[in-house]
Amino acid sequence: MLALYYKHASAIFPKEGGIVTIWYSNLQVANGSIPDEVNHFLNQDPILIRNAKNLNEQFNYKYLFSECRQNAVFLVGFRQSFYILSHLKTDRSRFDKLICERVMSPYEWTEVI
Repeated sequence: MLALYYKHASAIFPKEGGIVTIWYSNLQVANGSIPDEVNHFLNQDPILIRNAKNLNEQFNYKYLFSECRQNAVFLVGFRQSFYILSHLKTDRSRFDKLICERVMSPYEWTEVI
């Protein structure tokens, strides 16, 4: 997610930031476990091309940044095998207290606050 953040924000994700991630298996995706609202509000759907070949069958993603650029959400799929939904905030203290135990600190992956 940090690479996608950098690609679209043109900035390194700050050390003070936080990331909450939900993993979805292919079975969960087939059963509709990813809420429809997620696909609806993630309005950026880039086409990935490498050596003139479309890579969307291997790797695809959608994303959205807040207007202030301090929040980003990415939905990333890998070969229809699994999907990752991640919410990034440039200030991890802005996450709701109810989910704080799931917030990861970038660059300190062993630390979960």
